[in-house]
Amino acid sequence: MREATWRAGLGEFSDCLLAGLLVAVASVPVVTAAPALVAGCRAVDRSRRGVGGPLWTTFWADFRSVVRGGVLFGVGCVVAVVVFAVDLEVAGSLPGAGLVRPVLGVLAGAAVVAAARTCEVVATRGPGLGAVSPSVGVAVAAGHPGVAAAGEPGVVSLAAGAARRPGAAAAGGPGEQAAGGAAGMAGAMGRPSAGSSGAATPWRRATLAAARETVASPGSAALLAAAVGLSAVLVWMLPILAFIVAGPLCLAAVATGGRS
Repeated sequence: MREATWRAGLGEFSDCLLAGLLVAVASVPVVTAAPALVAGCRAVDRSRRGVGGPLWTTFWADFRSVVRGGVLFGVGCVVAVVVFAVDLEVAGSLPGAGLVRPVLGVLAGAAVVAAARTCEVVATRGPGLGAVSPSVGVAVAAGHPGVAAAGEPGVVSLAAGAARRPGAAAAGGPGEQAAGGAAGMAGAMGRPSAGSSGAATPWRRATLAAARETVASPGSAALLAAAVGLSAVLVWMLPILAFIVAGPLCLAAVATGGRS
């Protein structure tokens, strides 16, 4: 029993490091860092719950499913970093710089924590940002139907699309069934359906939800801030850790999130 527990823990640790490496690779264009973190959060969430197919395949399926709206969020984050850098430079030449700079640092840290929480919300909750994880829908779409057998809640969205109007589905034949299934799949993957307001809408809702959670749960926010700070220190001490540090950071975001 102890050996089995040790092996399971080692497997989760290796999945965490692999997820960090994949996040680093997917973040090379910089503006794709946010969807890469979302995919990483989903990967470690599956690993700690014991569901999912090969991490390599499901990671890229998750990444493709959120990259459209995530790039817009990433551009906003890059703009915010540039504005902060300019403000920090200007503040250094003003009277009272010794007070302004720490305040700007605290605000920047809070913004980073809120951004990480936003990625966790997108990763572990459905289109309505409830308690349902969309990760299984992505895994099924990637060709791993074995995930559905695990009973993860995300698969309910797939059945809901087809079962929403059973009478109409029976009368309309395969066409309506396929349409319902496609809508369910889109919901389970966090994608907008044909009647939704766009790919960026889940990210806007997630940003608001993350801001509310950060204020409502200061303890979880402090733990996530500590993880972000520790990650920064590790990369500063040993830059090569930048290739894997995103994995433990994703794990920290998921573990301190509302669906832990």
